[in-house]
Formats: sequence, C-alpha cells, structure tokens
Amino acid sequence: MSIAVGFTNREWAVLCADRQMTDADAGLKFEGSKIGWYETEEGKKGKPHIPGYPMAFRFASAYCGSPDSAKAICANILDILHEAMQEATECDLVHEPNYFREALLPIFKSKEAKGLQTLIALETEYRCFLFRTKGEQVVIGEREYIGGGDSSVLRYFAGVAAQHPSLSCEQATRLGIYLVDLASRYVDGCGLGADAAILECGKLVRLLDKTDTEKYSERFAQFERQMEREFFSQ
Repeated sequence: MSIAVGFTNREWAVLCADRQMTDADAGLKFEGSKIGWYETEEGKKGKPHIPGYPMAFRFASAYCGSPDSAKAICANILDILHEAMQEATECDLVHEPNYFREALLPIFKSKEAKGLQTLIALETEYRCFLFRTKGEQVVIGEREYIGGGDSSVLRYFAGVAAQHPSLSCEQATRLGIYLVDLASRYVDGCGLGADAAILECGKLVRLLDKTDTEKYSERFAQFERQMEREFFSQ
C-alpha cells in the first residue's frame, strides 16, 4: 500500500507521497521516490512564449502501483501534453481542465494503467491543474489522495481540507506532508518518509526530499503534544 496526496488552486499545485517501495517477490521493503516531474525548456524561468511554438508547461506525478508501469505512463503523459500544447497554442483551450483530461484519457486505457493510481499536477503559463486517475478513470480534482486504504484518519483530514478552499501553497504543503506522515505511522504498507513536488506559476519547480520533509514532521510532533495538553491535561 502507498499514499499520495495532491492539492491545487489556479496558482499552484502540490503533490506529496510516501517513500516505501515493496518487492513482492522477495518480500523486501526499501526506499524510493514515487514522484516524478518534467519541465520544458520554455517553462524554465525567464523563457517567454514564442507564438507558433508549443506553450511552456511543467508537470509532476505521483503513483501507487507498479514502478515500471508508472514510468511508462509518465513518458506517455509527456508526449501527449507536448501534443496538446501544440494544438492549443493559439486558442483558449489551455484554460480548460477538461481539455487536458480528454487528452490524458487514451493513456489510461493502456495495459500499463491496469492496477495503477496516479495524481498528475500540471502547470501551464496560465494556471495549474490536478488530475486523479485509477485504471481508465481520469478525474479533475482539487483536493485528492490515492492509496492509503480505507483510513478514517485520512478521510477526516481530507474532509477538513475540503472545507478550506483558500489554502495557501505553504498550507497545502504542510497538510499534504502531514497526511503522508499520518499514513506512514498508522496505515500498513506506507512509510519511510515523504517526498513533495511544488509547482507555482512563474517559479521553478520545488522538490522536497525526505530530509526536507522531516523538518515539517518536527512541527507535527509539537502540534500533537499541544493537542494532548488541550484534551487530556488535568
């Protein structure tokens, strides 16, 4: 079991995922990143859009399932987004999440998508998008998680997040890492730290590895001690 969560608004998108990988045949657990990302040359800071050429974009993805299938799907996503950007260069389609959803749908009808769940964060020159996939399904999202089993803890915090649509990028990052941290402690099969990818319009992609996210985890321990004092102190 794995856990990945994603949040977005028009200006940013955040993905967080645990790092526990499992070799089912050997019965071994080891660390590895479940988040991948890509940035076009046009998307790098300071590169303006040239009319008639594909628009700049960045995307990051997180997955639950086979690493080999996720790698193959990620390569297909890159190709299809390049094509979609080329076709939408001179029109308003790049503002519409359903345009990109329709472009992604054929990818997830392939055999590689069987048993795979993904979160896809996309940043164009105009806005950010988030998509959740499971098998052939591709859903436009704002506050999403995949994997993690049927955890009441995750359901509760996902509900809390849904009630606060004005989350900032930093708040979403903290909440995402906290959800992964909770799953790592209480959901069997999740663990070994967290990674995060943060896309913000007009900025470079930020990647947080285990060392970075552990700094957030220190704050979570303080928060939980405060909760304990609030509810259980005499």
